[in-house]
Order: sequence, then structure tokens, then C-alpha cells
Amino acid sequence: MGLENKAFLAAVQKFQDFLRMQKGAYTDACAAYQSNHREISIQVSKVLKTARRKLDSKGVPSIVHTSVKDPTAPDVVVQTTRLSKEFLEANSRNGSNEQQICQAIIIFVFTYWDYVTRHELALSLGVEKNEIFLPIAGDLRLLRHAIIHDGGVLSGASHKRLEVLGEYFRPGQVVIFPHDRMHHIFRLLDRGVAKLTMETLDIPAPPGGIDSVNQIAIGQPQKR
Repeated sequence: MGLENKAFLAAVQKFQDFLRMQKGAYTDACAAYQSNHREISIQVSKVLKTARRKLDSKGVPSIVHTSVKDPTAPDVVVQTTRLSKEFLEANSRNGSNEQQICQAIIIFVFTYWDYVTRHELALSLGVEKNEIFLPIAGDLRLLRHAIIHDGGVLSGASHKRLEVLGEYFRPGQVVIFPHDRMHHIFRLLDRGVAKLTMETLDIPAPPGGIDSVNQIAIGQPQKR
């Protein structure tokens, strides 16, 4: 079979490109949250310095207005009205905004793997879809179920079934994705896909062994 299975390699390349997009979206979103947090922190500090308390001079709590237009415009559309404390908490590192995009990416990655990539890999090999295994994807399926169906809480039964990510979560607790954990999940996905590709296509392992491979590069054949 080997490297001549172009359909298999094409499916792997598509999944790698998809993962690259998710990494970019996650990184950009986190940068935006940090920027929001920094900007409003400065504004809140000004209010506190002027009023010398957590309320402005009229006794009104400091509030952040999020809008799609200039707040002074008469036709302004206000999306949210929140206390500055709530805004800062949502935009903080590992805050609710970051957790929401992490959860969305977990769901999106598993869905793309299971409904697109896994199907294409199976077709390229002439086997059934359930014969294609990627342990990290199986763990994402369990996390997805917890997020969508169990209020984000990972059950004890599901925790026991985790093959790769067991040490990062606790049974009966809400699944949280700190910044470093999310990046590690991306790395494990790259490694898992590389290992699957090498084992399926009988690609020789490097001197450090197959587990030392962090990612597989798929290039175009050179013209002679």
C-alpha cells in the first residue's frame, strides 16, 4: 500500500489543514480576549482613581457597553450590557469566553474527524469506518458528550474510558481547558495523526521511534 495511497495522504493533509485553522482561530481569539481585558482594565482603573471607590461619582457601577457601532450614534445596537467586573472575568485567561471557544473547537474537531476524515481514510483503504482508530479522537468524543449532554461534567464512567487525556481531567468535575492544556491537545492530535499515517502506510520509524514523531509533513513529489 505505502505512499502510493494518494487518497489516504490527501485526507490526512486535509485534516492537518483543518487543525491548523483551529489553532489559528483559538490563538487569535485568546489574543482578542486579552486585548479586551487589558483595555477595559485601564478604563476601570481610571474610574476607580477618579471616584476613589468601585462606583462612579453618581454612585453608578462601572459598566461596559459592547456595541457594533459608535456608542454615541443614535442608531446604536447594543449587544450586551455588563458590569465591568463581569466583562473582565469573561475575558480573563481561562475565563468563560476562552472556555467557550475551547469547547467549540473540541466539538468541531471531533465532528470533522468522525464525519469527514475518518470516512475518507476508510474509503481510501477499502475498509469500514469503524476500523480507523485515533485514540485522542476517541477521548474528544467523550469530552464532547460531557460538554453537550452533561453540562460539561465528565462522568466517572467516561473518565475511565479516556485513553490519552485521563490525567488532565477529574471524574465528576467540569472539564476545563487551560491555555497550556489546549495547546497540548493540539500537539497530541498532530502526533496521533502522524502515528496513524506511519503505521497504516508502513513508513519506517525514525531513530527515536514512532512515538518521537510530533507531526508528519506531506509534500508534493519533486519534478525531475
